[in-house]
Amino acid sequence: RDKEVEGREYHFVANRKQMEDDIQNYLFIEAGEYGGNLYGTSINAVRDVAYSSKHCILDVSGRAIKRLIRAGLYPIVIYVKPRDIKWIL
Repeated sequence: RDKEVEGREYHFVANRKQMEDDIQNYLFIEAGEYGGNLYGTSINAVRDVAYSSKHCILDVSGRAIKRLIRAGLYPIVIYVKPRDIKWIL
């Protein structure tokens, strides 16, 4: 994307195999594939933000919350549930 910079908005890993291994070793709180490319949010990226006295705001699944806790990062969780599906459509 136009104004994104490597090292700021995203970080590349050495190769696809490394990324796959990191995902298998739970080094990412969430990961997926789009357009043939793997992407994800690493635990280290969240840790870096948290340790810099900033708040890291994430929109994640319950599984990701469990991975954060397992990594020693204890999130404040806000669950938003609409009264009716019409509220979000």
